[in-house]
Amino acid sequence: MNFKNVLAILAFTGIVLSNTFAQQKIGYVNLPIVLANMSETASMEQTIQTYQKKYAESLRSKEELFQAKYQEFAERAQTENLTEAQLKPMEEELQKLGEGVQKYAQESEQKILLIRQELMAPIADKVQGKIKDLAIEKGYTYILNAMDGAGTSVVLNGPDGDNLTAELMTRLGIKLPEGQ
Repeated sequence: MNFKNVLAILAFTGIVLSNTFAQQKIGYVNLPIVLANMSETASMEQTIQTYQKKYAESLRSKEELFQAKYQEFAERAQTENLTEAQLKPMEEELQKLGEGVQKYAQESEQKILLIRQELMAPIADKVQGKIKDLAIEKGYTYILNAMDGAGTSVVLNGPDGDNLTAELMTRLGIKLPEGQ
């Protein structure tokens, strides 16, 4: 292959690649704002708070039982002059109660996380569906989340016209808060 042919192929490849990249359209939404203003999210949070209160009350009850047993054993140890053999079963019972309290606390946290995931799934599906519809209708190849989970901006600079937050919220039937 001669030099002119190689040069022609490289030029053609460059044109094709530049057209491919030029055709990609990227938009972004501020997903935390969208989710924070959805009635479904507020309802989910209320449900989770109900479960948290339930688990907290049960945990408090278990902790109170532990404290009562501890007080009882401490008083007996001081007033009854108990031997090591008599103290050992009390210590074992306290240890089991303490481990039970810790285990219940951990299990409660895990249950709350599972409940949150279950309740969030249909909300996420709804939002994702609207984002997909928006991308197709507006010709976007990608729609990014403008913020990460910690609230840090991921999109550092972008045209205002590609910020699709307000349009997504409209499609979801929610009003954009003042000043955002």
